[in-house]
Amino acid sequence: MKKIFIIIGIALLAFTLYAQTNMPRTLFVQVRNADNSAVPASDHPFITYQATITSSPNTLTESSLDGGCIFLGSQTYLKIQLGNFTNQWQVGDIVTVHAHRSTDQATGSLNDIVIPAGNDPIYWGRGGIHPGTPLIFTAPTPTTHIISEQYTVNGI
Repeated sequence: MKKIFIIIGIALLAFTLYAQTNMPRTLFVQVRNADNSAVPASDHPFITYQATITSSPNTLTESSLDGGCIFLGSQTYLKIQLGNFTNQWQVGDIVTVHAHRSTDQATGSLNDIVIPAGNDPIYWGRGGIHPGTPLIFTAPTPTTHIISEQYTVNGI
């Protein structure tokens, strides 16, 4: 009887290892405003992003409601779970990120995030020993229209 429980336990362990098909790893991408100021935590509910990776055909779409934004050391980061893509991420894969902030319609993109070797979290654009540059939110330039009409006032 004891052997049956051991066999069942090993089978369950093997099944749970098989269920986690992709190696988890987190990519944190720093985001900043066009004037290089920090994006405040109050903007998190208004930020969404889409991420793609070269080894996987699908696109991840996330928002702060999905845990897609975090605040670390007074800076805002997009939090991308590389293990959530359909295929296993590979060292050297390129991640592309397109972000949008709905409060001012600002957008930003990065097309050159290279996954380095290792399994530690990646802090892209953080500076120092960390690779890359931050994603910069740029708001669209407002357009101005000059309306010119002539009015005639009669009877005054």
